Amino acid sequence: MQFRYRLLLLGLVFFVCPLTAQLALPLDSSLEHRGCELPVVKRDVMYQRPYAFRKGVRPKNLLYTVDYREDGRTMFGDTCHAWPQQAKSALEYAISVWSDVLQNDRSIDIHACYSPGLPGGTLGAAQPRRLLFGPYMQDTVFISQALAEHLIDFEISDSLNPDIQIIINKNFDFYYGTDANPPGSQVDFVTLAIHELGHGLGFAGSARYDDGNPGNGTECAGTDSTGCIGYYVDFGHKARYCGTPYDLFADVGNDGRRALDLPNNSREMLDALLGRSGGILFDEGNSDTYFTGTNAHPLYTPDRWRQGSSYSHFQDPSEALYYALSYGSAVHDVGRASEVMQSIGWSKAFASFAILPVTLASFDAARLGPTVELTWQTGREVDHAYFVVEARRKDGSFQDIGRVEGMGTGGKGATYRFVDGQPSSGANYYRLRQVDHTGQEALSYVVGVRMQPTEVVIGNPFPNPNYGGTLYLDYESDADRNLTAYTLTATGRVMARYRLPVTVGQNRLTLDVSDHPAGFYTLLLGDGKLRAQRRFVLH
Repeated sequence: MQFRYRLLLLGLVFFVCPLTAQLALPLDSSLEHRGCELPVVKRDVMYQRPYAFRKGVRPKNLLYTVDYREDGRTMFGDTCHAWPQQAKSALEYAISVWSDVLQNDRSIDIHACYSPGLPGGTLGAAQPRRLLFGPYMQDTVFISQALAEHLIDFEISDSLNPDIQIIINKNFDFYYGTDANPPGSQVDFVTLAIHELGHGLGFAGSARYDDGNPGNGTECAGTDSTGCIGYYVDFGHKARYCGTPYDLFADVGNDGRRALDLPNNSREMLDALLGRSGGILFDEGNSDTYFTGTNAHPLYTPDRWRQGSSYSHFQDPSEALYYALSYGSAVHDVGRASEVMQSIGWSKAFASFAILPVTLASFDAARLGPTVELTWQTGREVDHAYFVVEARRKDGSFQDIGRVEGMGTGGKGATYRFVDGQPSSGANYYRLRQVDHTGQEALSYVVGVRMQPTEVVIGNPFPNPNYGGTLYLDYESDADRNLTAYTLTATGRVMARYRLPVTVGQNRLTLDVSDHPAGFYTLLLGDGKLRAQRRFVLH
């Protein structure tokens, strides 16, 4: 970047412009919205994509500092609790992944909160502490603080205003390992942290849906069933909407127009944001200032607006920046988010998702009746001989289950299909072993499919110890049924009785223990045939 341009941006990032309150979200230290609020979903398909660290590149994790907000301090109005050491280690591993991807030269400061106060279905949330205003690629935008520091090579954060705020819901039974191999009943903490840190680093747009109800805030201009992108800025002589760097790359799917060029506060804008105009694509070709990519990545645009999910995520569930996490999935490779980061200004961002010598554009699996269908696409093939399909059942190791011939050499790639006719009950995991004509081999990432279980699997209650609020229990069922649960004190006294309907597959049971006194408890479960017990402690 030219030195004069850096000075101009530095001069403007602290410029406080008048924002029309009814039309703009707060943008400074009073920022109250959490940005992405990541939910957990139950899916038949799981992904396991470990990250391959670059060799011979200087490590950058010392350029990140984390302030663990403990001892009753708050974030977004929620009280922060002590961080378990394993949660700290998992968060710092996620930071090391982004350090390796970005190779940032400025320190990135993070405030991290571990709280029971988030809504029950939300895993975590994150946002930049401040959005800073300045010129960017022949436009004027609001830039996340971490990205602004990178662009101007100047430190802006301080102890009160970190670059990123991240809050984690401590009520979930997380898997804290770094091997991208969580059990099917747990949520992978590293994936959650990588996802949320990505938003704090700038993977986020400013699109909103207005429901016309001033009682819950005016999202755009106050007109029902309209959409807008950008924050409304009144310069005195001229007013306009200014977006984020991410917004500059959003194109309408059916005609390639920039989404920012649609009329704001309009039904046309809302139709695009709800996927009714071919969806929204992140088009790398909109600018080559920082990256010369030409890909267009579909963004998540469901036909019902999901605040904190719609627009600012990929549509592809195998990506780390997908809108939700599923049990048993672990995506530590930031994948195509690295291309987004390059496009918006992280000039050293590194893409690592192309693991195979044969460029693998996609690899997916789906239940097909009693079988599993595997499909994959290649972007190019050079001297390619064949794929070996490998499967892992339950706790076993990967075994060869088939072979698919390759196309040899070709620039356009090909589409492949394989059907596993004998999957086992429960989780089945698959990967591809690519072999070229010289005998060299490489492995793909892992994709898994859950088949209908034939047995009941009961997890352990959590959080445990519990602080007298809500107790959760994961329960995988082989059929729809009704459970009866009891909580018993150490002396055998029944404190509460619960009737809990479950459906076939994975269930998360919720038990209110807020009226139980502190002590040791036994949780008894029964369905008429099966009886089980689990222990927990209340403080």
